[in-house]
Amino acid sequence: MIEGGARVYGYRFDGYWQDVGTVQSYWEANLALLSDAPELDLYDREWVIHTRSEERAPAKIGATAQVHRSLISHGCVINGSVVNSVLSPGVVVDVGAVVRDSIVLFDSVIRPGAVVDRAILDKEVAVGPGAIVGEGTDYDEVNRREPGRLNTGITVVGKRAVVPRGVRIGRNVLIGEGVRATDFPSRVVRSGSTVERPRDRTTRPAARVAVSDSPDKREAPSGGGSGPAPHPDAGVAGAGEIRRAAEAKD
Repeated sequence: MIEGGARVYGYRFDGYWQDVGTVQSYWEANLALLSDAPELDLYDREWVIHTRSEERAPAKIGATAQVHRSLISHGCVINGSVVNSVLSPGVVVDVGAVVRDSIVLFDSVIRPGAVVDRAILDKEVAVGPGAIVGEGTDYDEVNRREPGRLNTGITVVGKRAVVPRGVRIGRNVLIGEGVRATDFPSRVVRSGSTVERPRDRTTRPAARVAVSDSPDKREAPSGGGSGPAPHPDAGVAGAGEIRRAAEAKD
């Protein structure tokens, strides 16, 4: 542009900016929204975040629910426990289920007695009754398929995957997109393992485990992995990468 004679200007951006190009940084940026005085304040009327949002019923918190320090989007139905987590629209947490230190995307369902701990669940994931996603204390048991991406104890479950009843999944595990109950080799998925659809095991390209497409109006082209944490309504997580740029306050 400069060589072509275009008028190019630099702009010093002093607003909120976070690099979310890794699983860990994406997880941290989302959970940072739960602090008492977050850098990115979703409730700041002077800096409204514009994002496409579906019309859904209000979130419903049942008589058996316990919710602590969490963001619960519209359309969610909570009858279990949600602690220090971010839930996108339409998430269901059944009686006796626990979601802790996790990010759960659109329309995922956590069935009775299931536990989701330190995990990122993409859209429309189903966790069966009594299943555990994120078990154990071996946070440093890196994923053997993605050692550079899954190495801090966070387990990632891909879009529309089904975690069957009673299955126990460890740390730094990658559950691929569309995985079915029959794809699990056993009832225990050890830390650092990967479970995929059979067709993906031979044709799968190098994985990008981070965040997926979002309708947020401030999304930049993918590839760089930098930007602020997304709005909970925007839909975030899974396979792929996202970059987000925040606009400075007027």
